[in-house]
Amino acid sequence: MKLPQVKPTVGIMILNHNGKDWLPGLYDSLLADPYERRQIYLVDNHSDDGSCEMTMTEYKQVKVLSLPKNFGYSAAYNLCIPLAIADGCHYVIWSNNDVVIEPCCLGKLVEAAMSDPQIGIVGPALLGWGSNEPNVFMKENYPHLISAVLARSEAPMDVEWVEGSFPLVSVRCLNTIGYLDPYLHLGSEDADFCRRARHQGWRVVLAPAAGVHHYGGAWTNASAKNMSFHIRCRAKNYYVYKLTNPGQPFIRNLLEAIHLFAVRIKACLLAPGKNLGTEIAIFSKVLLDWKTIYTKWKRDLACWQPPRLSEDTSLVHVEIAQKKDQVLQGLVQQL
Repeated sequence: MKLPQVKPTVGIMILNHNGKDWLPGLYDSLLADPYERRQIYLVDNHSDDGSCEMTMTEYKQVKVLSLPKNFGYSAAYNLCIPLAIADGCHYVIWSNNDVVIEPCCLGKLVEAAMSDPQIGIVGPALLGWGSNEPNVFMKENYPHLISAVLARSEAPMDVEWVEGSFPLVSVRCLNTIGYLDPYLHLGSEDADFCRRARHQGWRVVLAPAAGVHHYGGAWTNASAKNMSFHIRCRAKNYYVYKLTNPGQPFIRNLLEAIHLFAVRIKACLLAPGKNLGTEIAIFSKVLLDWKTIYTKWKRDLACWQPPRLSEDTSLVHVEIAQKKDQVLQGLVQQL
């Protein structure tokens, strides 16, 4: 399987919040990759550790988008996508800052994506940090693909969803199904995006030959406050994900969410370390937001695109930090 002579351009968007120490390893691995038709973006969620300054000084090839506050996962990437499209990117990659790619990873992801025009999303083989073995996420979610990963199989393999640490997404797919749903601030946004893509006929695949080493949880492990916030967000968004499955009637989704709540309450009662009050508060917050959740389910069922930005993001001023370029500001206003 060979790529055409004119290779598509890939925009790699690195989401960052106070991850200065992680960035050089990722930058170096991206710049060492022989796939040269790429543009790297740092999407910085209001860091105060010098991440932007270090990038602008030591990695001038990287375009830096410095956001005025921490917008989480979905909205921050959605602010960068129009710039990548304006730069002529055919594919975008949403990258965590705590990853390092193996040589030729970019080309293998693109090759897998181009093997079938219906492939909209390609995930790499996620490997352990400092290891060539599949990581915990791979073993838990794709045990049937472990042998293919170990063999570095060239054939893309269909999956339900790929984890959001380094997925490659076709701009054609984005133009069809929309961007990441900003309602999912942090957690389940990758699974939601893949499900919406599959609901509209796109293939979601894993490319076993493309290796990415993922540390996992660099930001959440930085402080107890970050970890607590992340756990609450993930728990709430997983309920939302269950409730908005467009492949099922809403009443069935509701029953499954209630069953999930019952299972979690039982786990809290059996494990003294688990906070029963927190679990009840999270589910109560979900129920109070049922109108928004039901609207999302209807929208996903009808294959309508979600809003690209949330209300608190729609008027944000974004610029390319080192160039003071106003191009993105105009694009954001069109969102």
